[in-house]
Amino acid sequence: MSSDVEGGDMANSAGIPQSPDRDGDGPMDRAEEFIRLFNWVEEFLSRLVNRAPYTRFERLVEVASADNAAVRANARALEQFAKVRNAIVHGEGYPPHIVAKPSPEALSKFRRVAHALVEPMPLA
Repeated sequence: MSSDVEGGDMANSAGIPQSPDRDGDGPMDRAEEFIRLFNWVEEFLSRLVNRAPYTRFERLVEVASADNAAVRANARALEQFAKVRNAIVHGEGYPPHIVAKPSPEALSKFRRVAHALVEPMPLA
């Protein structure tokens, strides 16, 4: 997973975190966008499985996978993105201390997965 990590507060009308220039180096850098996407997905999974806010992300994925095909199809990627999230944020203080940022490719992939889960394309 090391290839996915390297050493502005904007959202669209639906509240989806995004970088204004979409390459991840604008006002909201890649690490910040990744963390916002991660939190968005985590909140979605918590609501989906009706779990307490402090349920481990991996457990949310496991439980949601039982009933949600999109989560099931992306479970491995979600588990890897949780590891990337942990590599990005270090320490227990607030605000979190960002020590790395995801590669543009990792951010792009996570962006696609996040949108597929939280805002899936309607079936025709």
